[in-house]
Amino acid sequence: MRLHKKKVDAYKRLKADIMARAGKTALVLEFDYGQNLPLPKLPVNEQFYKRLLWLYVFNVHVHGQDKSYMFHFTEGQAKKGGNSVCSFVRDVIMKEKGTFNEVFLFSDACTGQNRNWVVGGVLTALAKGENITITQVFPVRGHSYCQCDRNFAVYSRVVKKTETIESTDDYLAIIRSSKKSATPFIVQECAVRDFEKYVKIRKPRNLLTSKSVVLQYDRHGNVTSHQNYSLMTPDVVRLSHLSKKKLVTIPLATGVAVAAAKRDDVMSLIRYVSAKNQQFYRQYFSNVAVGQCPSTDDRDGIDSEEDG
Repeated sequence: MRLHKKKVDAYKRLKADIMARAGKTALVLEFDYGQNLPLPKLPVNEQFYKRLLWLYVFNVHVHGQDKSYMFHFTEGQAKKGGNSVCSFVRDVIMKEKGTFNEVFLFSDACTGQNRNWVVGGVLTALAKGENITITQVFPVRGHSYCQCDRNFAVYSRVVKKTETIESTDDYLAIIRSSKKSATPFIVQECAVRDFEKYVKIRKPRNLLTSKSVVLQYDRHGNVTSHQNYSLMTPDVVRLSHLSKKKLVTIPLATGVAVAAAKRDDVMSLIRYVSAKNQQFYRQYFSNVAVGQCPSTDDRDGIDSEEDG
């Protein structure tokens, strides 16, 4: 317990030092996935026993500027993983970096999304291509509550009070109008590229990202791993990286098949929605792949995080 508390104190000190620079001398971003939103959301008992489509929402919060990007995509268009995380985070970095030479990223340590070699390869290429330094910071396990969770709570309160939500546009309208401050959420789409397939790097044997709590990517292609928040005893390796030109030409990621049983459940509910939105579901299932296997993302939207 004493060791855990020392880790928490060290993490809080490091985060406070970085936050003091947010918007002044560095670009500081915090990102996370929100809880999956069901489609459709209807006040009928029949829905309780049905499998529904998921709308995925990914938040990238820009500290020091009161900006918060809400990216979204529907199940079947892509999947929650390294491809989508890299696509969305890279999009915000390119828009917001301006004259900043340093970028800091805060997120939980979920290995399937934020702490893996796909993300490492993309950030390495981005750091060298844009001549910047990128630092990833992962929290102590159990202390990953962040600004993104507060942002999700803003629109979640409205969603809970809304009995009927028939389509993606209904959710996006709620997200746009839920923040009452001067700067509303920036709701937008972004193409998800297949970094997982085309980012090929030589993984160093002596560096375990599962043990790293801070990862630094410099403009020379070096990756520095720290296993403590005091940044002592670093391990430095060099990654083979993509060029800036290759990074932007990576093709789009293919969608994930939606289970046929889920399609049948959703289609059995569309008689409760308006004629306009009935067409939305018919068109959606005509454009996505439908398979027999269960959907891999058919969960409640809560992702596990690795021990930091």
